[in-house]
Amino acid sequence: MRRGRWCMATIVSVMAGLMSLPAGAADGARYVSEVFDDVTVTEEIQFGAASLSNYHSSPDDPTGIDENGRQRLYLDLYEPVGDESTQRPVFVWAHGGGGTGGSRAGGRDVEFSTAFAKRGWVVASIDYRLMAPFEPAQALGDLGLPLPSFVSSLSPFNLPYLKDIQHDMQAAVRWLRANAAALKIDANKIMTGGHSAGTAPALLTNFADPNDVGDSGNPGFPSHVSAAMASSGGMLIPDGITPGDPPIVTFNALDDSYYSIVLTMGNACLPTMAMGNTCDFTIFSQGGHGLAGHTLGIQQHTAQFFCSHVLGDCG
Repeated sequence: MRRGRWCMATIVSVMAGLMSLPAGAADGARYVSEVFDDVTVTEEIQFGAASLSNYHSSPDDPTGIDENGRQRLYLDLYEPVGDESTQRPVFVWAHGGGGTGGSRAGGRDVEFSTAFAKRGWVVASIDYRLMAPFEPAQALGDLGLPLPSFVSSLSPFNLPYLKDIQHDMQAAVRWLRANAAALKIDANKIMTGGHSAGTAPALLTNFADPNDVGDSGNPGFPSHVSAAMASSGGMLIPDGITPGDPPIVTFNALDDSYYSIVLTMGNACLPTMAMGNTCDFTIFSQGGHGLAGHTLGIQQHTAQFFCSHVLGDCG
């Protein structure tokens, strides 16, 4: 297994903005290249329901609350048109939005999900619980203090929220396993990923204790995954990472004003490597929080990483 290495030479390369993504795979390689022309999307599949608390904001749509006062959790399922495989890998994707906004149908999320479905993946773009902004931090920001947005959404006062969104993504993983035969997926090859705040549930699910599963739905099925991807985000607390945990691949830009690189490298990548596990990291000199100009390269590199570390032969 190839492992990331953090050394002085790497630091120099990163700071000089010299790190680059590897050359693309050969044309026509399933799961790496876009070998399908069209994608079908099945929208608004309910995969679970979760309790709301005083730090969660209720959905604008009242139909999102079930008869027990729990928030319904939905996913959109992306599949390649004309695919005859019955053992397809799955990518569970979580949108960004600072923990207080965003949706599974955002432009970036649709683009990323479509790109992976064209490669032959089944993609589940999921909902997770949102919360009201942390008002004291928001007030300081209104005064013009240079606070990154994650302070208002992922403040230490809202640490229970991180467990909640981990449990929401784990419920989606269990739903996929429960329906693996009907969906024609390989239940042993489920990966997670996300952008910005969406990286938190993706990484936390990757490192989760197998007994910490929550109650967001689909009990009785395993919640573990095979690998994770993080784009402009990370974890607030680097606990729970143990030797033998699944590999991760991360992407950040030095000019990201949201300081997400701190959460990625300090709380996810470096602790992962310290445990002898794999973190394949790319740091761009420019691109901002949205990693502008790097989308296609990130998609390609992520697909190659998953193929190399999980899928094996992607020919």
